[in-house]
Amino acid sequence: MKVVVYNRVEEFLKINEKVLLKKEAVNQLILFNAYTNREKDTNNDILFGRVEDEVGASLIFCNVSPYNLLIHNLKEEVNDSIKVLVDYIIENKIDISGINSSKKICEKFIEYYEEKTKCKFHERLAMDVME
Repeated sequence: MKVVVYNRVEEFLKINEKVLLKKEAVNQLILFNAYTNREKDTNNDILFGRVEDEVGASLIFCNVSPYNLLIHNLKEEVNDSIKVLVDYIIENKIDISGINSSKKICEKFIEYYEEKTKCKFHERLAMDVME
């Protein structure tokens, strides 16, 4: 299992746009950030990628500073994928201001991130996406 980060946002869209559009209501923030930054190269402040294994992608994510890290899970069981993503974020010293995802994904991400870094997250806002 590995994190794949795209060099250009346009490249991210070419590979992931169709999958994200299948659940557009849930993925509108990822899509908006990608469309807004379509012509840009990625870096630690504009990061688009996915976590995948030999079968395919399990998570798609973006982190566009100063906004929250956005994560969309493509599979139900993604605990290992979340750990791989957290490790990548920590190893590459990527700043995150918060996280937006499903409750389950957020809880697992926070649990593992806090365990690895000893930092604390505080819930600012909880919401449901109506599809």
